[in-house]
This record gives sequence, C-alpha cells and structure tokens, in this order.
Amino acid sequence: MSCNGGVGRFADLNNDSKGWTVHNLGRTTTFRWTITARHRTSTWEYFVDGAKVATVNDNGAQPGATVTHSVNLQQSGRHKILARWNVYDTANAFYACIDANIS
Repeated sequence: MSCNGGVGRFADLNNDSKGWTVHNLGRTTTFRWTITARHRTSTWEYFVDGAKVATVNDNGAQPGATVTHSVNLQQSGRHKILARWNVYDTANAFYACIDANIS
C-alpha cells in the first residue's frame, strides 16, 4: 500500500526525496481524524510499510466531527504509516500518510 493510494496523479506522495516531516510515535499511538464530510463508514484501516496492523469496523455508522483510534504498532524505527477511511456506500476512500519514527 503506497501513500498515493494507487492513484498515479498523486505519485509525488510516494517520493521520499521530498523531505517529508518524520513524526515521533510510541508503540501505542492515537490517530485523530477531523471529519469535514461525515460519510457513513465501513472501516478504518491502518498499515505500516504496506502491512495492515489494525482495522476498526464501523458497520455503516456516520462518524462524528472527530474520530480517534488507538493503534498498537509492533514495529520500531523509521516506517511509513498509511491510514485509510473506507466509505460505506461507495468504493471511495480517504487516505492519510505519514513518515514515522516508532520507539
């Protein structure tokens, strides 16, 4: 899983030479989403270097204005974390990606 979500026009998001900010995270991290379009949600998924580490199933519920998930990360060191919010009634998804140093 790449930061561009497989969409070619966003290929720059996969370019590590861009000097993206690296965020220091602990092994248990809380991710906070600010929701401006409150689409009904099927799942929230979290990936570290392309491997899924967590799924939160919302079963079609409409999220509030903010959503938080506590995710346990087994890795340590520098990694790329991708979070995906899967909309319930369409094939659409929203992506967030960060470079992280997990300690």
